Amino acid sequence: MNHKTNPLAIVFEKHLMTKGLTLNHMASFLRDLDRALMVYNDPLHLNTRMHLLGWNDLDVDYRTMELAEAYFDSDKMMRASH
Repeated sequence: MNHKTNPLAIVFEKHLMTKGLTLNHMASFLRDLDRALMVYNDPLHLNTRMHLLGWNDLDVDYRTMELAEAYFDSDKMMRASH
């Protein structure tokens, strides 16, 4: 997460850490979550997919899904502008 260019990254990272995700697993979780969000747009199916990928200890609730979508959208827009 690039905190200097995307302040939403700080909010999202803290949210994920309060749900039990460690910094060591952050990049892998975000990669899997980004890919899963391309297919699933509701927490129930998103959780099922993330659990199949081995992310059993962290449930993706509606708030987490909203933050993820906002983070990924803002990150993609920032990359496109550079």
